[in-house]
Amino acid sequence: MPRMTRRQSIATIIGGGVVGLAGLGFVGGRETGLIDSILRRVVGPYRMDDDQFTAFVADLATPQGAAARAKFALYRAVSVTDPDTLLRFAPTSIGDKYAMYERRVVTNFLTRTDYLTVGPTGTATFNGEAACRNPFAKLDAA
Repeated sequence: MPRMTRRQSIATIIGGGVVGLAGLGFVGGRETGLIDSILRRVVGPYRMDDDQFTAFVADLATPQGAAARAKFALYRAVSVTDPDTLLRFAPTSIGDKYAMYERRVVTNFLTRTDYLTVGPTGTATFNGEAACRNPFAKLDAA
């Protein structure tokens, strides 16, 4: 039986961990845990009532289906571990897609809630898509 090199051993361990974490995320996880972990890591501490957070997650319009659940399981595995470490071993397309998803979550959180007004000590409220805080925006139809 041929011996594995150190690089192959590390890749096997990481691959097994990803598959195991993805399996856990696929079976028992939902995107709410993924979104919460992204926000806590990128934005920092925040408070939001459960019904407001559920509405925020629903507003992200996450696609449903087996492929989408598998993708979220992979993203959840990335977020549970250190994203920089795990994504270093993944194909660049997966890292790019994860970064785009992460940006989308953070952007929607900052623009569709009042977090920037209340800060980490207040309780953020989901305002929805129509919540424009730009004082220079012209919202009336011409």
